[in-house]
Amino acid sequence: MALKVGLVGRCLNTPHIRGMGKYVYEILQQSRACSDLSWVVFGDDLRYPLSVPTAAHIATDVFSFRGDRLFLWEQIGLPLRAGRHEVNLVHCTEGTLSLWQPRPTVVTVHDTLMWQEHAGGRIEAFYLDTLLPAALKRCAAVITISESSRSDILAKWPWLETRLHVIPQGISAEYFADERLPVPDILQLEIGDAPYVVYFGGPMERKRFSWALDVVAHCKHATLKLIACGFGVDARRAAEEALPEALRGRVIFAPFL
Repeated sequence: MALKVGLVGRCLNTPHIRGMGKYVYEILQQSRACSDLSWVVFGDDLRYPLSVPTAAHIATDVFSFRGDRLFLWEQIGLPLRAGRHEVNLVHCTEGTLSLWQPRPTVVTVHDTLMWQEHAGGRIEAFYLDTLLPAALKRCAAVITISESSRSDILAKWPWLETRLHVIPQGISAEYFADERLPVPDILQLEIGDAPYVVYFGGPMERKRFSWALDVVAHCKHATLKLIACGFGVDARRAAEEALPEALRGRVIFAPFL
């Protein structure tokens, strides 16, 4: 039986593919061997291409929908578009999903951090605490990536137990390659011959950039530098301004790698 899946790929519809985008990309990449499986990948930003593996069984549809800022792309536009493509199943890959589910819907909930950390207004609170739990009650299945995340999800929504499945993330083949890419020239100029450590977390507080700074500040090697990855332009500017005087010149913010 042939299966046509509509896949939410907004994390591939961006200038730089990050963690969640790699997860979605590998789902598509590893499906090449499934001759009876085809995909329609949906994006929402017309400014950027949708980065997917080149294959006959993968189609793309990037569209805008009036009311994007009020989640209407996901709640109304996506179900309508999935129906137009006559998909058999919708896979929402980014932790959120439509309340209206005319097609069977599966969602990947990577973790519960979105619910733990939000401090938005009434609309965001309604979306996260009322609408999304109601949508989870309707969906066909929920995927998560670890037993730890499964425990967190069930602590919040114990009624999901029979539909919650752990499917660990795979490791891309590129990580098994022998090739070692050189440090980008612009970064090597700043590092020079100094020893360095690398921080990957970006500016979010739970990633503990302040802890990384503290480690370097207390290290006995006065020439040790910290390479900080994951900071956008605004976050980088704010982090540079907040650096302690003793660490200025020792913390290098890397470009996107």
